[in-house]
Amino acid sequence: MKHFNITLFGFLLPLINYAQNASVQDCLGAIPVCQQVYVEDTSPVGFGDFDEVDPVINCVGREQNSIWYVFTVDNDGKFGFLLTPNDLSDDYDWALFNITNASCAEVLTNADLLISCNSAGSGSCDGVTGATGDSQYHYQGSNCDNFPPTLYTGYTPFNDLIDVVAGNTYVLLINNFSGSTNGYTLDFGLSGDIGIFDEINPFLETANLTDACNGSQIRLEFSEYIQCATLDDANFQLTGPGEPYSLALNSANCDAGGNYSKEFFLDVTPAITDGGYTLTMNVDGTSEALDLCDNPAAGITFQINGPSQIPVIDLGSDTTLCDGVSLTLDASQLAGTYLWSTGSTAPTIDVTATGNYSVQVTTACGIASDDINVTFSSTLPLDLGPDLELCPGETATLDATSPGGTYHWSDGSTGPTLLVTQAGTYSVQVSSDCGTAEDTVTITVVPAIAAVLNDAALCPGESVSWDVTTPNATYLWQDGSNGPTFTATDAGNYAVTITNSCETVNLSATVQSGGSLPQIDLGNDTTLCNGQTLLIDPGIAGASFLWQDGSTDATLMVSQPGTYAVTVSNNCDQQVSSIQVYYLEPITATLQDAALCPGETIIWDVTSPEATYIWQDGSTTPTLSPLVAGNYSVTITNSCEEVILSSTVQMGTALTSIELGSDTTLCAGESLTFDFSAITDADFLWQDNSTSPNYTITQNGVYQLTISNNCDTLSDMINVRVVSPITINLGPDTVLCNGANLSINATQADIDYYVWQDGTTTPEYVIRQPGTYTLTAGNDCEEVFDDITIAECETCEFFVPNSFSPNNDGINDVFQAFSNCPLQNFNLTVFDRWGTLLFESKDPESGWDGQSKGQFVKSGVYIWVMKVMVMENEVPREVSLAGDVTILR
Repeated sequence: MKHFNITLFGFLLPLINYAQNASVQDCLGAIPVCQQVYVEDTSPVGFGDFDEVDPVINCVGREQNSIWYVFTVDNDGKFGFLLTPNDLSDDYDWALFNITNASCAEVLTNADLLISCNSAGSGSCDGVTGATGDSQYHYQGSNCDNFPPTLYTGYTPFNDLIDVVAGNTYVLLINNFSGSTNGYTLDFGLSGDIGIFDEINPFLETANLTDACNGSQIRLEFSEYIQCATLDDANFQLTGPGEPYSLALNSANCDAGGNYSKEFFLDVTPAITDGGYTLTMNVDGTSEALDLCDNPAAGITFQINGPSQIPVIDLGSDTTLCDGVSLTLDASQLAGTYLWSTGSTAPTIDVTATGNYSVQVTTACGIASDDINVTFSSTLPLDLGPDLELCPGETATLDATSPGGTYHWSDGSTGPTLLVTQAGTYSVQVSSDCGTAEDTVTITVVPAIAAVLNDAALCPGESVSWDVTTPNATYLWQDGSNGPTFTATDAGNYAVTITNSCETVNLSATVQSGGSLPQIDLGNDTTLCNGQTLLIDPGIAGASFLWQDGSTDATLMVSQPGTYAVTVSNNCDQQVSSIQVYYLEPITATLQDAALCPGETIIWDVTSPEATYIWQDGSTTPTLSPLVAGNYSVTITNSCEEVILSSTVQMGTALTSIELGSDTTLCAGESLTFDFSAITDADFLWQDNSTSPNYTITQNGVYQLTISNNCDTLSDMINVRVVSPITINLGPDTVLCNGANLSINATQADIDYYVWQDGTTTPEYVIRQPGTYTLTAGNDCEEVFDDITIAECETCEFFVPNSFSPNNDGINDVFQAFSNCPLQNFNLTVFDRWGTLLFESKDPESGWDGQSKGQFVKSGVYIWVMKVMVMENEVPREVSLAGDVTILR
């Protein structure tokens, strides 16, 4: 039996001033779960400040008289809770959302965030609700007893326990559909060890400058909300060039009157400049930098770099424009103050005259400057440049850009530039306020050098010629000649270098001379022994080889029988030769031992290729038939090996019959022994693989013996039943309560008969009323009996009043618990609605007189918890009860 220690805590709703005015009635203001039990003595009314729930994608409708709770899970497991209204006629609904990778605002639109909800109500579904595991459903809509439930219809106020994942964050919405202000108790005790209570210490995640050019403020970001009252200027110290520094801590949430914030700022005086700095957060680890559940942050140090260097401004390249147009120079790419060489302080100026123009921009990071030369002309400047040669793969961009111009190229395009990828003549006409101009350029593409120089082989009297002609190229051969062709009449190495305006290519070739080949002799056909190899070598240099298997090596290694041939070639001749290779098979004959029974014969045959034989008796034939017992041997010899074989021949005798007898039955403790040791020169094998001629049986089973020798095999079996001792046990004496039955099954394999006290002869018996019941059971070996006594049961009841009037009138002045049984290990505690302990007693005869610390408490409702142990039917039972009592005056 599980025992739960129930501790009640008072909970005061925090007055939270969010930057968006969120309260506990909104997901943004959800209460962090820091303890097991929350007691709300009143429920809020209204819909909160934000519309965060869409009735179309969840089962609770919109937020109604709501309170939100938030928690992060430390371990995978099951989440559950129990909500008990102070008025059990109130109807509470709830929904659980997973916001691990989402914001509160997404709860309104993302149906995937909902993982369990229940809005069952009316009739038996009002009152207590929660995720308790009392049903298998995660979604139950409105009303009650609709089966199966859906997102829009309800069945029961209880959902299944909910699978949650470590590290995920969830928010729980509690809606008071009844609209009453009676309040409720919320108990997270069903959530076990998944770690939903915030026990994780917060920490300072980041610290950096808010402006890369300004060293006057540092932004601090914590891993979770920090209570404003637990952090101030004194917790921080900045060291580095130019120290000491004065730090002032501020936060938008805290400065607006809120209780907590994740984001803080440190104003730095004087502002830091270029260099490295160290920011240290000093905390005492107990009362400073606390999160919402009073977990403290640890001290930490951050390295901070000073602001950026002086910025850069770019007005563009020098340019030429036509008379009558203007050019806008723009320095607004940098934010700051501006000073132009014309005296203007605007971010832009318009230029209409030739000259050099400059600007200075003063920013938070420093002063940037640049200048540009602008020329105005009465004629339109246009020059596509000289004719061009392009190498393979190259492109050229023809640029006719002129401010305010329009363009018409020879290919019909109208852009200021033209990308050229092939040879041709290209022209453009440009028109603007300065007039019209034309220009033409010719593009040629130099072809890639594609010449080759192939190797060659010359037989006597032959020559080879190469032609590497390439347009617009020069040539240089290895002998200094510079023509595009060359003829070689001798063996040797030849090379040429070909050069044009785009590339230089070096080519080379080798010329070999050939002659007639000598006659090839691979030798005589040969026979090899097993495992031997033969290297076939034609012995000819300066030639190519092609063997019968396609290989082209100068030699061939042979490791198996066959015909081997080679074709030997050079530039001028070709010879063919072959050889036959045989392998003598290894001697594989065997000579096995033999056991001959009367009248039997065997013949040994050790025939082997190209072998001779000699037996122990001098015979030289490959076969022999032994006639008597003894040792035999033969020596087999061929040109590769000599093998000696030997064997033994035995003469056997026949076996007589064996008999294990008829099947039999043994009582417990009896045995059956067999002795076949009189049979010699035989093998014994029992069913359990034992090999002794002697065998003793003491257990149930089928037993088999097989006796064998060289000439015969005999077998017999016997079935032996060993009756086990009878051990019946009807169980301990017990009781029957509330019309229950007790079913007893005394079935046992070796029992042949059963007799109950009333003559019943079956092993099963059902007891329906108190009394003494006896069973007698037996077989051929023994008879035993057992009995059991069934008594009436007893039940302890409790009465705890729900009100009393401690006014010393002698009537109902004391609050105490009553029972029809003696109470042991008694403990009674009484709490007010905030969880404050008012009274505790370990004596069931000592009740509460309505006083706490010597003073009478006010009239109202108080919570009591009682734990006690009673003896029922001589068995201890621990009882935990809880409720409320009203003091009347």
